[in-house]
Parts: sequence; C-alpha cells; structure tokens
Amino acid sequence: MLNNKCRTSFVKPEYLKKAKQANPRLYDIGCYNDNLAVILSPESDEVIRLEKESRSELSDLIRPFDYAKLNSLYDLFVPQREKSSEQRFFSERSREEMVADLRYFNFLESEVDSLRSQLETQKTQFSIDIDRLSREYYYADHMNAILGVYTELDEV
Repeated sequence: MLNNKCRTSFVKPEYLKKAKQANPRLYDIGCYNDNLAVILSPESDEVIRLEKESRSELSDLIRPFDYAKLNSLYDLFVPQREKSSEQRFFSERSREEMVADLRYFNFLESEVDSLRSQLETQKTQFSIDIDRLSREYYYADHMNAILGVYTELDEV
C-alpha cells in the first residue's frame, strides 16, 4: 500500500517484510517512479501522443452515418395506415379469399375423411363376402366330390 509520500505503509513492519520476501518486485518503488510521473502529469507529451493515437483509432472505427440508405429504407416500409384505398381494398380481398380457401380446404379434408371411412367399411364388407363365398365354394366342391363318389359307387 502506498501512502501520500509514495512510500509503502503497513500496520506492522513484519507484514511488510513478509510481503517483500514473497514478491520483491512488487515493492520496488524505484521502477514505478517514472510511470507514476507520467500518470500524475496529464499534459505530458506521451499522454498527448497516446490520446491522439487512441482518437485516430477510434475515428477509423466510427464511420459516418449513411442517410441515403436510411431514406431508401423509409421508402420501402409503408405503415398500414398510410396505404391507399386501392391497396387496402386488395389487401382485404386477398384476406377474404384466403378465408374462403381455408374453408374449402377444411371441407375437402372432411370429405377425404368421409371417403376413407367408407373405403374401410367397404373393405371389411368385401373381406366378409370373400370369406363367405370361399366357404360356399369349398362346401360345394366338397359336396360334389362326395356326390361323385356316390355316383361312382352306384355305377359299380
């Protein structure tokens, strides 16, 4: 710690000795005197040079604002309340058409669902009919075979 006379001050001197032993370079005040003089004198040549250098770097980073680009953006963006009556009319018409298209789409979707359910019922009915016909055919074929055996027996 530095006091107002630029000397280190500790409450107890043994703490200072221990601190100097731990980090001797930190407490070497002689090496800081030159830098301290630069810090304390704000009008020195080095401070002025550093200030000019930082200002030039900052001016390189800051570019002038492009108002032409901003004005072109204003031309592109038109708030809703500033649209002409023709633009509002077509905007409302397109919105109405979208609602009508959405209703038609929902109608078609319900029709597709209805047709799918009809297809499923017809498919199950067809499957039942196929099973019934195959059983009848099997029964008829089996009966013909049995009757054929009886007719052969009658002929003998």
